[in-house]
This record gives sequence, C-alpha cells and structure tokens, in this order.
Amino acid sequence: MPNNFATSGRGRWLLPRRALGMAAVAAVLPLAACNLDEALSIDDPFIVTPGTASDTTNLPNTYAGARARFATAIGGRQNQEGGYVLQTGTFTDELVDSDGFGTRQAIDRRRPSETNAASLDPYTYLQRARAEAVNAAALFASTSQAGSPQHANLYSIVGYSELMLAEAFCSGIPLSIVDNEGAFQPTAGLTTNAVVDSAIAAFDKALSLAGSDATELNFARVGKARALLFKGDYAGAATVASAVPDNFRYFIEYDAGAQDAQNAVTELLNQERRWSTVDKEGTNGLDYMSSHDPRTPWGTATGTLYAPAGDGPAADALPGLPHYSQLKYPSLGSDIPLASGMEARYIQAEAALRASNVPLFLSMLNAARAANNQVLPATGQLSALTLAGIGATQVEQLRTLMRERAFSLWLTGHRLGDLRRVVRPTAQGGWGQSQANWWPVGTDRRGDAYGTDVVLTIPQEERNNPLFTGCLDMNP
Repeated sequence: MPNNFATSGRGRWLLPRRALGMAAVAAVLPLAACNLDEALSIDDPFIVTPGTASDTTNLPNTYAGARARFATAIGGRQNQEGGYVLQTGTFTDELVDSDGFGTRQAIDRRRPSETNAASLDPYTYLQRARAEAVNAAALFASTSQAGSPQHANLYSIVGYSELMLAEAFCSGIPLSIVDNEGAFQPTAGLTTNAVVDSAIAAFDKALSLAGSDATELNFARVGKARALLFKGDYAGAATVASAVPDNFRYFIEYDAGAQDAQNAVTELLNQERRWSTVDKEGTNGLDYMSSHDPRTPWGTATGTLYAPAGDGPAADALPGLPHYSQLKYPSLGSDIPLASGMEARYIQAEAALRASNVPLFLSMLNAARAANNQVLPATGQLSALTLAGIGATQVEQLRTLMRERAFSLWLTGHRLGDLRRVVRPTAQGGWGQSQANWWPVGTDRRGDAYGTDVVLTIPQEERNNPLFTGCLDMNP
C-alpha cells in the first residue's frame, strides 16, 4: 500500500477496505474469550498466518494491516460498538449513551468492570494494532525499506496505541505479542508509567527513522509530546512540541463505501442514534452544545433516542428525550484528526502554566486558536483571548486551558487523558484537582448515580494471559 501523505503538512492515510493483518494470530490470542482452538479454526481470508507474515514480499499487506487495525481502534465499527473516540467520550463528558444497553450505561456512569463488553473492542483493537505494527516494523528492518517513512510510521502506530491504552485503562496493561514466527510472548501487567515509557521509546524510534520526512517527524513529535505531558514531564513535552509547525495536521481517513471502513462515530451516533451529544453532563460537564462554539458543531433534535424492540426496557431508552447528532464528522467517510500543530501549542501552553509563565501561556493559547481558525469556516473564526479573560488564578487558568483543549479536540480521544491529568496528585505530575469538581457527578438522566472511577478496567479476556493478574490500581 503506498504512503498516502499530502505534501502540505496534512498527514493522512486511507483505511483499506480489505486489510490483511495479523489480527487473529498476533497479541490478541490471550484476549480471546472463546475456545482458542475453535477461534483458530475460523475460515477468515483476511488473516495473515505467521508464515505469510514472515515473507518480506508481503510488506504492503502487513503495513496496511497495522494501519487499518489502528484506524478501527480509534473510530471504526466493532460489532455495534464504537472505538476509542466513542467509548472515552462516553466515559467522560463528551457523549451519553442513547440506547438500552447496560454495558454502555455503565461506561457513561463511570462504573466500568472487567466484564463490560463496551470497552473490550477499543482495548482489543489497540492491542492488535500495536502487535501488528511491532511485527511489521521487524519485517521492514530486514528489507530495503528499513529506515523508510513507512517504517517510521509503524513505530508511531506502536507509540500511539500504547499511549492510548495507558490514557484510558487502569494500571496493569500487558504488552504481549505473537511474533512473526507464531511464538506467543506474554508479559505481565505493566504500570501506567511503564506503558507510557514504552510508547515514548517507540516514538523515539520513529523519529530516528523518519529522516527528513516532515510528516512522519511531526506525527511522532506530537505523540511523544503527548506522552511526556501525560507522564508529567511538562518541560520535556514543550520542547518536543515546539518543533511542530502550526499548520501540521494528521488525519485518519475512513471509507463510506465499505462498512468495515466507515467512520463509526457518524454511523453509531448520527444514523443509529446509539449515542448522543450532551450538554453540561453531570453538573461539571462542559457546555458543548449551549455554548454554540464552532468547534463542537451539533445537529438539531433528530427524533427520540434509540429504542428498538428487544434491546432493553422502554424506560432505559428514555423515548421522551430528544437525540442530538454531532456534525464534526458529517459523513461515513469523514476524517478523524489524530495529531496537529494546534495540539502542540496546547502542550506548550500547559507547560507554561505549570511554570507559572502566564504571558507565554496566553500566547500559546492564542497560537492554538489561530491554528484552529485555519480549518474553521469564515463565520466561525475564534477571536484572541485576553489576559483578563483567562482567569486570575492558576486554577482558573487551568479551567481555561482544559476548556480550550476540550472544545478544539472534541471527539478525538483526548478528553479522558486530560481529565486524568487534572485529578492526578501534583507529586505524580498532575494538577491535584478534586474529581468532584471536574468529572460528571450526581445522577444521570436515568436517575442513576455516577461512580467515581477515572479509568476503564482491563477486560476479563486478558485473563487468558497466564501472567496477567488484573488491574494493579485504578488511580488516575
């Protein structure tokens, strides 16, 4: 599969309609809940066997497979479940569930569990993408494609996959793999910091291989800066982010013409109405709708919430409430932005705030707004923030920063990592804020109380890994 990068700084790839990959035989074998012998007997023409994967003539397929799996993990369709964007948006304050499925309601109420199938698919597909990219990168290293932009891209996929796992799930994530020879290499669960460190090492490898390719360099830089920020290395994150130009944008593309390659945010939220946009969820949720901010476009009521026969009690479906679509991704082929110069400016802004450099903080916020204006319509241009408008105290300024990030990065899978960082103790690199003042609290629309979890639980399927013992902790 050829590298499909634009030359204007807008990196992107197309999710292939039929992507070959190691999905069923790579690191997910310990994740399979069903009988493994039965699973391996399934006749699936899109599985690449170890023998095929180790054949260097299949580089285009192994490369495409890793990228396709990663795109599915972020925003693809997985057995009527959404990927990382939908599930983390539901767990925070970006979205609410609209149907009668108790698994999604539990995620919305911040009450995850090992047995909750809603979070299984994002976890599984991120693990698959990581494993396939590791194997493909090893294959690249033995060919004339070693050191190519595609080789660098594979390491960035590893880095982003591991980082998103660390941002969303509890401490104790294994990074197992089935290598290109078919050998299973299990690992025990790692601490959150250890997983982030592994992601940073992958981004460093991508940077070392990218050469002069600006797209791959900046893709890896944003990922590394995001990882350093999550770990609490604010100064290091700012240094890496400073090299990313304002106009850099990297998108994952989806294909409206094939169901397994469509943007599932659009499908499951707009068309099937299984999720809905939300305003001020649980007291602390942001005003994504009532603010009418151009960065969080939503549609008028499109009928009542999803309530098909047999999908749950009528009371669960709340047929009297309207459903609201999102308009950020208007079609099944809409791109999902993954990394940008705008995000890099926000990372620099947070580092400046951490260092109490308010003038630089304000400057970076406005640089991010200017970068945002490059993609917003003429009627939705953002005006510059003023010193008087960002708050007088550091906590008020943190509110401004997190609001700006939340609106600009809405429905891109960033909000959970941000809210975890906000409530993490300062001694551990966070901002030490009370979750009662930032996360949804009280009761939801069904009258059920929100929980207090700030991380998703690693699915029980991982217990097929003999070295896995469960979450090490549920800390932010």
